[in-house]
Amino acid sequence: MEQPWIYLVLLGAVIMLVGWKKPARSNNEAQFSENMEATLEHFIHEVGEENEKVLAVVEQLKKENDLQFNAARHRMDALEASLSQAEERAWHAEQTLAQIRREQSIQQPVGVNMSYTANTIAADSGHTISVLEHDIVSESASEQPNTVPQSIRSRYEQLFALVDEGKSNQQIADELHMNRGEVELIRQLSQQESERRV
Repeated sequence: MEQPWIYLVLLGAVIMLVGWKKPARSNNEAQFSENMEATLEHFIHEVGEENEKVLAVVEQLKKENDLQFNAARHRMDALEASLSQAEERAWHAEQTLAQIRREQSIQQPVGVNMSYTANTIAADSGHTISVLEHDIVSESASEQPNTVPQSIRSRYEQLFALVDEGKSNQQIADELHMNRGEVELIRQLSQQESERRV
C-alpha cells in the first residue's frame, strides 16, 4: 500500500521539476531572439549607411566627370575657332602676296631674273604662315626701261604713313581692316625693295 503512494509523490515531483525548467528555457529562447533581432537591425542600419556613402561618392564622381567633360569640350571649341581664324588669316595673306606678285610681274623689265625664297611670317595668333617673297635681281643696268615701276611704298601710301607715325603692325591692321600678317608682309617686301635699290 505504501509503494504506490511513493510513486505518486515522485511523479508529482518530476512534473513540478519539468514545469519549472520549461519556462526558463522559454525565457532564454526569447532573449536569444531579441538579441538576434537587435543584431540584425544594427547590421541593416550599418549597411544602409554604407550604401548612402557609396551613392554620395558615385554622385560626386559623376559631377566631376561632367565638369571635366564640359571643360574639355569648351577647350576643343576654342581651339577649333582659333584654327579657323588662323586659316582665314593665312588665306588673306596668300591673296595679298599673290596680288603683289601679279603687280610686280606686270612691271618687270625684259631680262630680269626672279628667284623665290621661302620666308615665314609670324601672325598675331602665334601661328606661322609660310609665304613666298620676291627677290628681284637685274641682269644688266642697260636693259632696264626708262619708266620706273611703282614702288610698294607708293602703292600702300596710307599704310606707310601710319608706319611713319610710329604705329605698330597690329594698330595698322586694325585701322586699315587688314590682317597683321598682310601688314608684316608688305613692310618686309618694301624693305627688301629699298635694299635692292641701294
